[in-house]
Amino acid sequence: MPPHDPPSTTRVLPMLLRISHRLTDETGVYEIIGRPYTTNAGEDVHARVRRVDSAEVTMIRTYAAHERVSLKRL
Repeated sequence: MPPHDPPSTTRVLPMLLRISHRLTDETGVYEIIGRPYTTNAGEDVHARVRRVDSAEVTMIRTYAAHERVSLKRL
C-alpha cells in the first residue's frame, strides 16, 4: 500500500493540471506556468513549470498520462 499524502496534497492526472497549481516531487516544488499538452498519441503529458524557490529556473516536465502526480493545495 502506498504511503498516504499529507492532507494539503492530492494526486491528479497530469492533464488536469492548471496554471498556478503547485507540484511536489523528489526534486522540489514546482509551479505550473503553461497549459499541459500531450504527445505520442496522448500517452505523454508535458507541462512548463518553474521552481518555486528559484523563479528564473523553468523547464518542461514530462509525465505519463496515466500516472497521477502530487498536487500541493495552497
